[in-house]
Amino acid sequence: MRRTGRSELNVFEDRIIRIMRQYYDTLTVYEIAGQSGIHWETAKYHLNQLKKKKLVREVKKNKRTCWEALRPKEEDEL
Repeated sequence: MRRTGRSELNVFEDRIIRIMRQYYDTLTVYEIAGQSGIHWETAKYHLNQLKKKKLVREVKKNKRTCWEALRPKEEDEL
């Protein structure tokens, strides 16, 4: 497990957060799943876990649910 300032990340969460931080735009669950090589349901579960840990946020974009990684400064503001 990888340690962050707030919590520990499992392998899937670590992989997802690394991919998300490479992009400056929001990503859908399907895009995240495709980039990380995991099933979309697995990606969605771990995105919700990351949301609880305040490392990502869910945003609505053109009627679609997208996800965005929070930068360290934004994590403190939530």
